[in-house]
Amino acid sequence: KIIAMSFQSGAVPDAMKAAVIKDFEHLPGFTAYLKEYELAEEQGFKNNINKLLTKKDVNGKIWDPSEFKGKYLLLDFWGSWCLPCRFTHPHLKDLYAKYKDKGFEILGIGLEMSTNVDDAKVLWKNAIIEDKIDWIHYLNNENAAQFDAVQSFVVGVFPTKILLDPAGNEIARFKGGKSD
Repeated sequence: KIIAMSFQSGAVPDAMKAAVIKDFEHLPGFTAYLKEYELAEEQGFKNNINKLLTKKDVNGKIWDPSEFKGKYLLLDFWGSWCLPCRFTHPHLKDLYAKYKDKGFEILGIGLEMSTNVDDAKVLWKNAIIEDKIDWIHYLNNENAAQFDAVQSFVVGVFPTKILLDPAGNEIARFKGGKSD
């Protein structure tokens, strides 16, 4: 299980996956377990998208998953405290302006360091206004006991961006502040 989770979180670089699998494929049931884990994770990932959408966004709206059917989604995990996160916002604004009318949506998931949710909301909302980022935003701190997106999507580095195809499958994961 640790190996499968390491693959999903990106702790094992893609270039090393084949070598790691080769080192452990001799264990009885390892290959079958890895395949089962990947299938379960794929379904869990789609369920997590639906759970995220049950949270209220920055405007108090709860989105219906059907509103995103057939769209590419970019999950943008960021925080007001994270300078590399905020440095990516101008590039994301350009992408959003170019592709939002062509089936592309961004879901920003903010994580603030404040343990007080009201204080976290102020920091988060101020950053949204300062950076002039007008896509859909969720505050992970809010109702995190019911659904913690950072944990559920196995995000360990900020910023992290996860690109989903129109079927809701993860097709790319970008970590760090590179804008390309």
